[in-house]
Amino acid sequence: MANNEIVAGCMVHQIKSLPKEFMDWQIDARKKGVQQLKDKQGMPNFSVHTPVLATTNSFSTRHYNDAFDINLAYKGVGLMVKETYLDDFIDRIDDVNSRNKNEDERLDLLLDLYSDASRIDDTCLTSLEIYGTQTYDNLKMNAKCGLCFNARKSYQVDCVAEMLAPGTKFYRFVNGLHTLFHDHIKPTCAYRFNVIGLMDKSPGIKDRKIL
Repeated sequence: MANNEIVAGCMVHQIKSLPKEFMDWQIDARKKGVQQLKDKQGMPNFSVHTPVLATTNSFSTRHYNDAFDINLAYKGVGLMVKETYLDDFIDRIDDVNSRNKNEDERLDLLLDLYSDASRIDDTCLTSLEIYGTQTYDNLKMNAKCGLCFNARKSYQVDCVAEMLAPGTKFYRFVNGLHTLFHDHIKPTCAYRFNVIGLMDKSPGIKDRKIL
């Protein structure tokens, strides 16, 4: 299997790059939100960070409705740096988290992360599994899932999820960024949402398949 392919069930999917219009929207909105916090101009719009994640129910004992096939959950979703830059950012994140974190320092680290789009991996999005309940059960059984970003710009991103364990560089990066602004926790895993398709669902236009 090629490096740009991933298996889900009995199917092989090609991993694709998110288009420039999506990446520009993600990066620009995130930079604007961080700068808004830095300038003490109130809370930004987090819709770029909190899509709805759709998974197929595995009918585990935890599920409340065994008659329904779909599970929805809001997820905090982030961007990933390319492998070349991963060690450097992990070191910088760990350094800030190991000290008494100054808010401006934390925000400056995020601004630097988003300052150069060429460092961002456009083939995936990231998240953490905090609770280890229905979404986690579902993705263990069926890794195919969808992320729906609902804002002035709206997109459906079709994905195949991978679970990265504690101790992996991917997990350390994603959890380290989370720890910059939240209490330290030990998530079950980090998710790598490998992109296999994208639909533009912005209000006022007919659904437009991009990937």
